[in-house]
Amino acid sequence: MKEEAFLLINEKDWLDRETKEMLLEKLAFLNFDFTINKGIANKKYYEYCINAIPFDSSKLPQEAIEDIKNYINVYSHRLKFDEISCYELIGHEILHAFDTNNRLIDQYGNSKKITTEKSDKELKTREQCLIDQYSSQTIEGINKKVNGTATLDENLGDNGSIKLAYRTYLKYVKRLNYKMKPLKGKKKLSSNQLFFISGARFYCYKRSKESLIEQQEKDEHTTEKNRLMTSLSNFNPFAKAFNCKIGTPMNPKNKCEVWRHK
Repeated sequence: MKEEAFLLINEKDWLDRETKEMLLEKLAFLNFDFTINKGIANKKYYEYCINAIPFDSSKLPQEAIEDIKNYINVYSHRLKFDEISCYELIGHEILHAFDTNNRLIDQYGNSKKITTEKSDKELKTREQCLIDQYSSQTIEGINKKVNGTATLDENLGDNGSIKLAYRTYLKYVKRLNYKMKPLKGKKKLSSNQLFFISGARFYCYKRSKESLIEQQEKDEHTTEKNRLMTSLSNFNPFAKAFNCKIGTPMNPKNKCEVWRHK
């Protein structure tokens, strides 16, 4: 993910050399520290989070056990994209290092602008596209508009992280020379389609009306549906994977891009 972030920044011909150097220096200083809080290792807490109660498989009929084994053997390797949600989350956090607030902080944590005036202007022009795009959207269920300005930094992370995750996924598949057969069912799904579906599962969330109102008024994130649908509609590889016609909601003619994908 970090390697792809380096490439992503270097590809930007609208960023001047000085800005690229400062951004890359900050990126090089980023470290990843994965720790697990003891609280979430608690069995009861885990059961509550997954909303499931474990039970002894010996209580299942043999036919049911065989069905489960067959499912795992046939489908599990095709659905091992759960990490994609993690990839997108990591990419999202990486890009926060360069959002509107953190561009004012260097790699040492000092207050220092890491973009030149020229590059900052270029960034703000592209960010305004996202502000306008999200601000034009209505939040389903409460009939209120998204605050594109208040949610900008999170929207920047969402739109950039899908690109980082996708590029990482493509290189991973190529490196392993991994050829995955389409998932069969009522509708065959390609590996690229599974990539996007697996990533979308992270946003499966149903909120009450009260929760939606509170989020719209106080949260720096917009709703899960707005986050997902907008970032995907801005991403050409998604439209290509699902054959979305140009001009449709998921493949609009005018897309907003900051960390553009090549």
